[in-house]
Amino acid sequence: MWFSQVLIVLAVYLNVSYTYKYVGIPVDDEIFAKCQEQRNNQYEVNSLYDFSEFTLEMVGESVIGYGNVTTVWDVQPTDRIQLDFQILHLEKGTWQPTIYSMKVLDFCSVMYDKNQYWYQFWTRNIKHQDVVKSKCINTPGATLQHNVCNFTSIFESHLKLFGIYKAEIRLSAFDKFQRIRPILICCEVKVEFIRL
Repeated sequence: MWFSQVLIVLAVYLNVSYTYKYVGIPVDDEIFAKCQEQRNNQYEVNSLYDFSEFTLEMVGESVIGYGNVTTVWDVQPTDRIQLDFQILHLEKGTWQPTIYSMKVLDFCSVMYDKNQYWYQFWTRNIKHQDVVKSKCINTPGATLQHNVCNFTSIFESHLKLFGIYKAEIRLSAFDKFQRIRPILICCEVKVEFIRL
């Protein structure tokens, strides 16, 4: 009896202590797609930034970006920006929620925080951070100049991942009275996780 309990504890320990390394490969050529579940006041990422001076391309299995983006979102610099982020898994043709989700009530306060997940892939590559840091994504006309950056996601997980996943990214702006602004931003990024 005790032997089987020891084996169970050992099996759980080995499974939890072992991590798997993955790379996320974009599924679509269009990296930022509009959300499948569209609402009347919801717009795609082109309503957030003007990407006309920004290049985003696949180089092998890497997503490389460089150039400038200019904020075009019709909000105010004093607005609080909320980020809602959810990962879904494609199972038998249907998107199913996973345990991975995040809500950041004041995104602008942590946009350049080195401990945030997006810093590694995005904001650390923005030039002149000391100048643009105060402008966040709620300042129409603010231009973010990017160094060449690799947006490819390589990470470790204790969970075994397989198949196609998508990240739903939603941005909402709230005025000083905490009323939501009428234009919401929503985009999806679909990736296939491959174990390294």
